[in-house]
Amino acid sequence: MKWNSAIAAMLCLGLAACTQTEGDIAEEFALSPDAPNVDLENPAVQEVLAIRDRAATALQQGDAETFAAGIDEGFVASNPADQLARKEAMVAFVANAELRYTGIDTVLAFAQQVAPDIVVLMGNEFTTQSSVPDDATSGQSFVDSRLNRRFTDVYRRGEDGVWRHLAKQSTLVGSEPLD
Repeated sequence: MKWNSAIAAMLCLGLAACTQTEGDIAEEFALSPDAPNVDLENPAVQEVLAIRDRAATALQQGDAETFAAGIDEGFVASNPADQLARKEAMVAFVANAELRYTGIDTVLAFAQQVAPDIVVLMGNEFTTQSSVPDDATSGQSFVDSRLNRRFTDVYRRGEDGVWRHLAKQSTLVGSEPLD
């Protein structure tokens, strides 16, 4: 399902969720009970969600170049192990097969253009990973587990007019082994 048809399905048919599949990865964007805070009609939000989807596909395929293209030079992430990673480290994790996602399901609670050049996404993401960097989990193994993480993502439109991921914060709120 393409983004424009997925958004149309949610807006026009009142569906609670949609799934986009590209290759072997499926990313689901469901609307939380706070759906009025999710502005899927905003072109900037639509563009950011498309960038996020490309990044998810890149994480699954190990495509560091595509992953890097969607990230701002000032990017910083705070992961569930309370560690910070800059753009260079995240791209290296993808390039070296240290970070691989096999699935990402997202429940959006907030998706708004909060300033002319800033979009903020908030919600929960449920991820399965086939590999993670050694130091990213403080000794816990989350490979082949389904993780529930609360997240906040900030995207900034650069001077070139291109939206890029500027900051990510995620907090682990639960995990369960895959069957």
